[in-house]
Amino acid sequence: WPTLRVVLVAIALNLGAYALSRTRHHRRGAVVLTATVCAASIAVPLSNPADFIAFAFPVVGVLLACVLLSLRAAAIVAGSSLAGLIALAIVLGDRIPLSRSIGPIMLVLIASVLILVTTAHRDRLEKDRHAELARSRERYRSLLQTAFVGLVVAEGGVVVEANPGAARLFGRAEDAIVGRPL
Repeated sequence: WPTLRVVLVAIALNLGAYALSRTRHHRRGAVVLTATVCAASIAVPLSNPADFIAFAFPVVGVLLACVLLSLRAAAIVAGSSLAGLIALAIVLGDRIPLSRSIGPIMLVLIASVLILVTTAHRDRLEKDRHAELARSRERYRSLLQTAFVGLVVAEGGVVVEANPGAARLFGRAEDAIVGRPL
């Protein structure tokens, strides 16, 4: 029954986190969700110390933090989860030999490091892609504005961009062409 209570409290907190995420407080919802999963991942082995699989659950909190929070926050979650597991192993030392807790702790450590490294790499790739997209947009704008011929860009039959050549061609200002139907 203690595990069931932990699960029910976690579900209630996650519903609250979901409600927060549906408002403009999505970041707070992400923090509540991650904290709930991390707390539950420590509480479950505490309620059933013989279940060594439960000792690996903090990886879920780290993974969730990497998806929902910043890399720095995810690193804090990973460190806190590992510290919680180590403290749990020490507290449960009289019921479970410390040597049996080391395996799950090492699993969480290795998995957390891999998840954090992968997340850092993903973030770096995303920054590079955004920078390349900005450079591409700048080249596009430069080509559009410096072309001698008149160019208009339309979406759905409405002009969304016009260059100086189009303004000369139509005898109107660029702003007067944008927003008009083709």
